[in-house]
Amino acid sequence: MRNKQKGVIAALLFAAVVITGYYYHIEKAELDKQHQIRLKRFSYVTRDPDRRITFSYQTSINQSMNFDVSQVDLASGKMPSDTRLDRQMVIVMGFGSRRMYKGLGCVASIQSHMPFKKIIVYDLGIHPKMVKKLRQMCNVEVRKVDFSKYPKHVRKTENHAWQILELKSILKEYGAFFYIEPDMRLRAPISMLLPYIIKQNGILMDVESDNTTVQVTHPELFRALDMSIVNFKRDFPNAPIGTKFIAAVNNSALVKTLWKPLADCALSWKCIAPFGSEHKDVVPEVKLIHTDMNFRF
Repeated sequence: MRNKQKGVIAALLFAAVVITGYYYHIEKAELDKQHQIRLKRFSYVTRDPDRRITFSYQTSINQSMNFDVSQVDLASGKMPSDTRLDRQMVIVMGFGSRRMYKGLGCVASIQSHMPFKKIIVYDLGIHPKMVKKLRQMCNVEVRKVDFSKYPKHVRKTENHAWQILELKSILKEYGAFFYIEPDMRLRAPISMLLPYIIKQNGILMDVESDNTTVQVTHPELFRALDMSIVNFKRDFPNAPIGTKFIAAVNNSALVKTLWKPLADCALSWKCIAPFGSEHKDVVPEVKLIHTDMNFRF
């Protein structure tokens, strides 16, 4: 009887081994098949492994960054090729210790799509150890705002006066820039935006449609710029506000009509941060809630 039970158990074990081996071979064959499909797809993507790939952005760290900025002016029709303009355009951001890790994530997203693109980070209170870490990254330049040459209110970074003044300087230095907030992430090279920036006469912004310019701008700012709120609201009833990024290419006409007035406003606290203004989110359609100028230019 015991021998019979042993025989049954042995038969069951043998059957289990055979079935397991059978399914193992089927699964292995299926995995091999999928692997071959992936290899085939990879060959489609890579095409000829000996082909030469061209990039619209800088492909060598040692490549010269000495550009003739005078050759970039939309007003006079002076424009280099898209490839050269893309190489000349720098990415700019600024943050302090509170937004440090968001900033690192933004830098990583930029470098994943544009590994040789120059990035300028403004140090608005970053810890020295993290500044050292940033400076060790390829093509990342860390700058400090020289507040000594500006009025005292510019030191209050929440009013973003520093941003206007430094971006105007960057535009003069490089002829083109892409300013991005540290909590944003890029999913593609910025070169695809160049035709749209040029079409918009040298400035392109991300806009928020929930609030209008009149809703979030302090009335004193309009007075400081010698503008009528009534006329502005009549001519631009749904004027949006810029939020997360600003892309700009030099346009001497815009320098006179936009960047210079903005810089003058940033240098005056009565304009950039008038009494009663706040740096906060604005609830749509709520009266008497205004913020300082912030990104709203």
